[in-house]
Amino acid sequence: MSRGSRARVLVMPAAVLGRRRWPANRTSRCRTLHRAFAQLEESVAAYIRRRRLEQARLDLTTSRGRPNVAEVGARWHFADSSHFIRAFKKQYGETPAQFARRN
Repeated sequence: MSRGSRARVLVMPAAVLGRRRWPANRTSRCRTLHRAFAQLEESVAAYIRRRRLEQARLDLTTSRGRPNVAEVGARWHFADSSHFIRAFKKQYGETPAQFARRN
């Protein structure tokens, strides 16, 4: 994958979660992106999910007071708090609440 392609994915706004939300005229770019990721061990969806989880984890450490797990999950576009908690625990081995308490 070119450095520019990877950089654009790194700075995607949180609202860009997948092809469903991309304008129709970006279909060819979507295919190009998927082709570029095919060379890596991680799919586009897995990469975006991992980046969303990283940002959510950062929010949990930088929030003043005790962050609301449901609000953090919603901010990073997880369907609901249980989906966010499961994904976070799978990635980091602990729930967001456990992580927030430790940090």
